[in-house]
Amino acid sequence: MIIMFATFDVTAFPLILVQLGTVSDDDDFFIFLKQWENYDLKYENYTFVFDTTNVGYIPVKYAYKMTHFISGLKRRKALHNNVYLERSIIIASTWYVRGLLRLIFSTQTPVAPVYMIDDKTNVQQLLENLCLDPGFYKSNVVRFLPG
Repeated sequence: MIIMFATFDVTAFPLILVQLGTVSDDDDFFIFLKQWENYDLKYENYTFVFDTTNVGYIPVKYAYKMTHFISGLKRRKALHNNVYLERSIIIASTWYVRGLLRLIFSTQTPVAPVYMIDDKTNVQQLLENLCLDPGFYKSNVVRFLPG
């Protein structure tokens, strides 16, 4: 059985649940990025909910690869306006994952708003609040905005 770094659940599209695990190699990470990009081919807005609960150690090189990927998305959005990601919610309960996310978004601002929370039980309430107003979220949520 092959275990992938990311599994995408689209049963509630445009809400896409992404379960993240351990990156086995560069190919595994590349597949994750390609799968992400494929959602823009639907030409419909979508929201990612990344669950990092099962993420262990991820080498820092993947944080830098992610900053380059985000830079490419932003370039594509500016040139062709064909990036449909509306927002991302990232469930990050460990200090290590939260630190990697802070590194990524301090190096490269996101292509769409990102909301970092530490408990998956807060996802539904956050989604409901964001539908009312993008600035309506609890104080324990960390928000990263596009720049």
